Amino acid sequence: MSYTFVKVSQYYSDYLQQYYKKFPETKDKTYQEQYEHLMADAFAWADFLSKGLRQVGVNAHEIVSNAEPLQTAWAKEHGLMPEQDILLAQLQFLKPEVLFLNTFVYEPEYIKFLREKVPSIKQIIGWRAAPYKASELETYRSLDYMLTCTPGFVIDFEAQGIKSYQLNHAFEPSLLDNLPKRDTLDNDLIFIGSLMAGAGYHGSRIQVLENLIKRGLKVGIYGSLYTESAVIDKMKGRMAWALKIPALKSTLLKFKPLIKRLAQTQAAQSSIYPSSILENMHPPVFGMDMYRALAQSKISFNIHIEAAGQYAGNMRLFESTGAGACLLTDWKSNIHDLFEPGTEIVTYRGVDDCIEKAVWLMEHPKECEEIAKRGQARILKEHSFAHRAQQLDLIIRENFK
Repeated sequence: MSYTFVKVSQYYSDYLQQYYKKFPETKDKTYQEQYEHLMADAFAWADFLSKGLRQVGVNAHEIVSNAEPLQTAWAKEHGLMPEQDILLAQLQFLKPEVLFLNTFVYEPEYIKFLREKVPSIKQIIGWRAAPYKASELETYRSLDYMLTCTPGFVIDFEAQGIKSYQLNHAFEPSLLDNLPKRDTLDNDLIFIGSLMAGAGYHGSRIQVLENLIKRGLKVGIYGSLYTESAVIDKMKGRMAWALKIPALKSTLLKFKPLIKRLAQTQAAQSSIYPSSILENMHPPVFGMDMYRALAQSKISFNIHIEAAGQYAGNMRLFESTGAGACLLTDWKSNIHDLFEPGTEIVTYRGVDDCIEKAVWLMEHPKECEEIAKRGQARILKEHSFAHRAQQLDLIIRENFK
């Protein structure tokens, strides 16, 4: 049995701004030319999952709903009027049986709206692997089932009466053809990701990085420091995007009070972060730039978001090892299901243990690189997007019964 699958993603606004600044000429190209160029930049999952599904006979497609020049090109080529819902038109054109909403901005009313307006849909899948509000549970319940990347989130969703499955993150092996060789490494220890203070987010991550720097380690941090003013900007950006989809305008009613409340508070300043963090910060890197930075680093430091609890599963596990860096990550109860600690990756328990192992790896470059190579071999053997596509195909087929 074959079926049509469509994954709808909403990319980070920071990435899209950076992408279009770096490649402004893409805005004038056709939809297909823009799409291929954007996917080649390899942000997040890009179209890797869809490519894997096509290898097993699925008619799979990708939509990046908030890449405005890309979506505008599609609308123009298909004769849409400015007031029309582009995403809805795309779904009516593609007629998916399976819709994967790889974003969490939709309300239950919009999910119902899509089912009514796109009668081909038989399954709607959601994704969540981060802290969420109780109010969002109604959206998750309106879906057929949820996907997430750790056993902990599966347990949590099931306890809320929400059907869910674990689908781990992955690495796309074809990226290796465009990554630099690891002959000369630019970085000793690198961290790529966000730093956001607040319950359930990155407090522990900030503490560990600060202590690594205090011990004299050369730490390169590539990412964003989130403040209240940055949150306000992101919320405004989401409002502007929602306005373009008529059925999502009700979402604005929830965002307006929050933005007003945040704007009335004293915006957090970057001074809330330790000076050692600020001195080692670099602009965020995404997509191929991120993979190149990882490929040119001895060690990639990872620490999970606090909401992950006792379980490992974030993207950095797979991106780092896939690109060829030695992964230094926090120990979790399920880490043996993914990698062999001490052989394919290095795990730590607590700040002192992390510092000790980081120092040891830097003092033993040969052993460090051997661990990195074994970690990459494990990725290619078990953790590619082709593997994940096969797993997802089985889940989808099970839910057709």
